[in-house]
Amino acid sequence: MSNPRISQQDIAEACGVSRNTVSLALRNSPMLKAETRLRIQKTAEEMGYVVDPELGKLMTRLRERKKKEIHGEIAFVHTLALMEDGSLPHSQYQKPAAEFLAHQGYKLRPYHLDAERGGLSEEELSRILVARGVEGVLIGPMRPWLTEIHLPWEKLSAVALGRALDVPRIPQVDNDAFESMQICYRKLRERGCRRIGAIIPFIYDGLIRRAYRSAFLGESSLEAPQDRVEVLDVNRPHHRDLTRDEFEAWRQCYQVDAVIGLADDYRQLLSFGYCIPENFHFACALHRDPSLGCPGFRSNDVRVGESAAEQLLFAIHHGIRGDREAKQLTLISGDWVEGNSLSLS
Repeated sequence: MSNPRISQQDIAEACGVSRNTVSLALRNSPMLKAETRLRIQKTAEEMGYVVDPELGKLMTRLRERKKKEIHGEIAFVHTLALMEDGSLPHSQYQKPAAEFLAHQGYKLRPYHLDAERGGLSEEELSRILVARGVEGVLIGPMRPWLTEIHLPWEKLSAVALGRALDVPRIPQVDNDAFESMQICYRKLRERGCRRIGAIIPFIYDGLIRRAYRSAFLGESSLEAPQDRVEVLDVNRPHHRDLTRDEFEAWRQCYQVDAVIGLADDYRQLLSFGYCIPENFHFACALHRDPSLGCPGFRSNDVRVGESAAEQLLFAIHHGIRGDREAKQLTLISGDWVEGNSLSLS
């Protein structure tokens, strides 16, 4: 039953959220998690909330007008070449960041920083940013071994996606890889697995400060000595792909009954002819593909992009520029997803 006296503030108090969050939920905004939107919408319906159609039209016109008012440009600096289809790398972060900033009146413009591969040099990019009056920069996840970027930081507010950047010292936002490996290990233990191994890409793990290895060693240290499995490093020392013989020798040596790896590892193991989970269980530590077919830890890439944009706007509005005294790292939690494992054979 409808109740015209119920306001958005009443709904906010009932749900334990802000009135702005209620407003976003009732507009079905993608800025909120689906479960949050549904919970608020259900509460509003149960309380009999009625939308004033005239007020709704007015607010829509105001939001559209505000969205068209561009306050400035923010640079998204990436150091990787374009994808084969011509799209930007790290679009899973760049797109939600761009949408978040657009609602605040800012346009996110990408720049390719890599003079050796057809992109801009640091000097060229610096001149462009100064000439266009850019105040804020989002740094995309870095390519391996690149840990420094030199731009006119005294004039710029900046936030980095990923945690590989050492210079300048700016806030960093990333998925919680430590939690990912930890949850994967514990979920496999709940399935009755006792000899759990991990395939860890050496180069990528270096970019996340050995978070995968740290979490895996921490969890496996709680096992009886005879049940501990040594990490299977890939890409070290010769930057090569894992072979079937190499994997099988490792599996037989430790009698592995469960493996934690990435999506490419899962696909490769299927291509080797293994049946999962008949031969061994598998959990994906970075689950982004709903069609992958195996269980794993799903990263919250949308929130990573939004959080980076949110922190950057705070720095811009408060005049926080340049190098910081200390790094600040924000880790974004994900969630566990189940899947139906299969075989390519």
